[in-house]
Amino acid sequence: MIFQMEHVVKKYGAHAALDDVNLSIQQGAIYGLIGENGAGKTTLIRILCGLAYPTQGKIYLFGDDTKAGQVKQRKRMGCLVESPALYPDMTAEQNLEVHRLQRGIPGKDCIQETLTLVGLENTGHKKAKNFSLGMRQRLALAIALLSKPEFLVLDEPTNGLDPMGIVELRELLLHLNQEKNMTILISSHILSEMYQLATDYGILHKGKFLEQITKDELNEKCKKYLSIQVADTAKASAVIEQQLKTVHYEVTNQEIRLYAYLDQPEVVLKVLADADIKIKKVAPSGEDLEGYFTSLIRRS
Repeated sequence: MIFQMEHVVKKYGAHAALDDVNLSIQQGAIYGLIGENGAGKTTLIRILCGLAYPTQGKIYLFGDDTKAGQVKQRKRMGCLVESPALYPDMTAEQNLEVHRLQRGIPGKDCIQETLTLVGLENTGHKKAKNFSLGMRQRLALAIALLSKPEFLVLDEPTNGLDPMGIVELRELLLHLNQEKNMTILISSHILSEMYQLATDYGILHKGKFLEQITKDELNEKCKKYLSIQVADTAKASAVIEQQLKTVHYEVTNQEIRLYAYLDQPEVVLKVLADADIKIKKVAPSGEDLEGYFTSLIRRS
């Protein structure tokens, strides 16, 4: 286990930014932290990175639950939290050199390697204050990656990136995860991008942890189906089993969710019509991550 929270509460005055949060991140995962603005994502990440401490509850980092031990364990981490802290009058290379010295990272080879990794190898003498927002975000990511961490924590890393930059960031993170076995925690508002990247998801809403779910479990819950709305679901269910020879369906109120015949809705229509069943609607359906997140928030 790379990181774990047990019944964590974080209060600012009377306001609970986090309320009884339980979370666990396994080694090798890309963990997507999802939640709207004010949900508590950044507060959670700040606690993980040692920038804040829980009011109640326990955290474990690489299995260590002591403050002194976690200070040592954080040397195995790379973090990008909120706005990147850069030296505006220095070049990208100079920024990394300062951080290398501050953190006691031996050798200078890591600087060019890291700049190349994030696509800033050709910035030369250009100062950080003249970088675009996307370039500054890349430089902040380079600082987080400088020590070749085992655990990378990124708070909204796509801020300021254009669509091509977002794709390149996704490819980089997948490379780090798959080739370097790097565990990654990433928060993002771009749910479609998160779905293409993460292996696990944690959903926060108003400081409460609503759900922790793997990508396989999400795909199972959001799998595609034919939404069949009929006047008599009992009769239609019997026809589906007898005529279409399948039990891969479920009944919800006046809707039958048929997980077979997805590419043959006309066959389903004909069989039901021949059985004199009044059909209100037959249409393909199924949620994506955004739809699942929205429905979960509404139910809460």
